[in-house]
Amino acid sequence: MEKGSDPDYRAVVVVLARREDRIARVMRDRGKDRAYVESVMAAQVSDLERIRRADRLVLNTSDRQALTARALHALDEVLDQLEDSALR
Repeated sequence: MEKGSDPDYRAVVVVLARREDRIARVMRDRGKDRAYVESVMAAQVSDLERIRRADRLVLNTSDRQALTARALHALDEVLDQLEDSALR
């Protein structure tokens, strides 16, 4: 999510990891320096705003298997919600 954007989605699922974990991951995986990563993050909405916009929040605080399970659960909830609203 970038600042100033407010797309009209039917549901928003936010996956959120600790800021320091995100910075470290981008530096490691993409070979970017910290200043670059922080400048990109500054152009995005804050974590608080992401949480405010979320219909479902998935915390990325442990291993990939746990994250996958939480993400799939959130997806199931969103699909159920959309299905229920379509039946009304």
